[in-house]
Amino acid sequence: DGGVNDGDEVARGTDPLDPDTDGDGFSDCEEVNELVSDPLDPDDPGVDTDGDGLPDRDEEKAGTDPNDPDTDDDGIGDKQELDRGTDPLDPSDPGIDSDDDNFADAEEIAFGTDPFDPDTDDDRLLDGDEVDAGLNPLDPDTDNDGISDGDEVAAGTNPIDDDSDGDDLTDGDEETLGTDPADADTDDDGFGDGEEVNQLGTDPLDPGEGFTRTKLFTPQQPPDTDDSGGGFPWWILLAIPAVAILIVAAKRPQECQHCEKQVTEQDGILVDNDDNPECPDNPDGTGHETTPRGQQPATDNASGGRAGEI
Repeated sequence: DGGVNDGDEVARGTDPLDPDTDGDGFSDCEEVNELVSDPLDPDDPGVDTDGDGLPDRDEEKAGTDPNDPDTDDDGIGDKQELDRGTDPLDPSDPGIDSDDDNFADAEEIAFGTDPFDPDTDDDRLLDGDEVDAGLNPLDPDTDNDGISDGDEVAAGTNPIDDDSDGDDLTDGDEETLGTDPADADTDDDGFGDGEEVNQLGTDPLDPGEGFTRTKLFTPQQPPDTDDSGGGFPWWILLAIPAVAILIVAAKRPQECQHCEKQVTEQDGILVDNDDNPECPDNPDGTGHETTPRGQQPATDNASGGRAGEI
């Protein structure tokens, strides 16, 4: 058997006439000098030089490198690949998918998901589908909006955007409020849900509460104050000119009954055109006095007439 003399074989108990005494496919010489296995025991795996769980003799059969635990450098040990049915010499072979989640076992091991659980994070989405969609199969709520990825997919919201409709409320907040996380203005009143909640303090579910954007920018008609229901009280428009005439009449110049100068009232005091409040002809005081409206001032002619009659 090329390397072990008959005397050594007799001493070891192997058959000097049979190069592979135990019939395990490895010669007695190879088992003794290389594999360090028992040439009399076909089940003795022998030495595992690279410690990958695959004895050197098995690596020789598989064609892998007994000095490299991962011959194809794909991140999965040679023995793991042989156990999973992948090619330990082909780094691009994804191998079998034990849990049928569209994510090969080799890929799951590299990613950190469970190759025997199709939904590692329990969000009701397959691990492989999550990876294809850009989601994290290790996180049930990829966008951290308070709603699981599976629920968002079912509801039609975006599981990688915490505010699917862009209304400044997270999808989770909208679920709590009862608003639609896929509709920026749930009650269609012209104000976004976030605007109503964060700025206006109105109910984003009630279009009739407060005001709407349409009402805000629509000119409003004056209120109807006519108790008879006849519309706008047009008599107000007629009364305005009359009031204005009375005001003007009250302010027009009058004549002092003593000095006969034109005077006007300023702050309750009669003054002449020189802004002088004093009247030199008033026998009873120093101020100007006017004749009350509707009464004629006393004159010399009037006095003379009465004297003649007497």
